[in-house]
Amino acid sequence: MGILKDFVQRLKEKKAREQDYSDDLAIQKRVAEKQKNANERELESYYEEMRQKNIKNQLSKLRKQKTQEMWGSNLFSAKNNKFMFKDKCFLGRYY
Repeated sequence: MGILKDFVQRLKEKKAREQDYSDDLAIQKRVAEKQKNANERELESYYEEMRQKNIKNQLSKLRKQKTQEMWGSNLFSAKNNKFMFKDKCFLGRYY
């Protein structure tokens, strides 16, 4: 029972440290944002929008390419593979 309590205690401590670290990062980000003027913040928001659009477009292209590859490949085609069962029937009988 002591092992389980020790594990739960370590897990709680780890989560608390992660939360503290997350809070520190959020505070640092807010302070950095306050130090910028309005024009810098607006420009950065436009850059971020463009970055997200580019990521979305690239991801869409990759997904489409992956889908085309999947539809184009056929595991059972004679040109790519030999017949899976060769001379042996699925039930173990020969042709």
